Amino acid sequence: HMVYERLQSSVNGGFDPWSWVGGPGVLQIAMAAQPSGRLALLGRLPDGEMMFTNQPSPNANFLGWTTLDGWALKDFALARNADGRLELVAIGGDANVYDKPQARPDLEWASWFAVGAGGITNLATALAADGSLDIFMIAADHQVHRVAQNGPGAGLIWEPTMGGNNLT
Repeated sequence: HMVYERLQSSVNGGFDPWSWVGGPGVLQIAMAAQPSGRLALLGRLPDGEMMFTNQPSPNANFLGWTTLDGWALKDFALARNADGRLELVAIGGDANVYDKPQARPDLEWASWFAVGAGGITNLATALAADGSLDIFMIAADHQVHRVAQNGPGAGLIWEPTMGGNNLT
């Protein structure tokens, strides 16, 4: 699978022709704007490795793809923290949740770290009203679980199970 893009040539205007972005066989993609206005594009390969590309400047063509590592990742979500850093959350091949934030907005990525919670089958992210990141997930017990930042850009803490019946 390859990734293509179509840029809008002006506000409320038409679109330019499709152009190839690459994407070495990506199965899943997500995109987010960085504080500089540049777009970041992430893709998951068939073997579960995560790839990353971004624009060198706003509205420019994307650069080449680089690896964000990862191993046997099954699903992922991308969010932008209140301070502008992007945060990648993924389900690993072991059904645990892993997190990889940018070290600083618009710059390099920090290392992966395990959030925990085995048996995860689905996840989603959202920003709370105070700008802190929430991670919602469905676990092997078929209930919704939540991990939240302890304030915008802060560390993650586990919240009590939110419940649910036979969710998948």
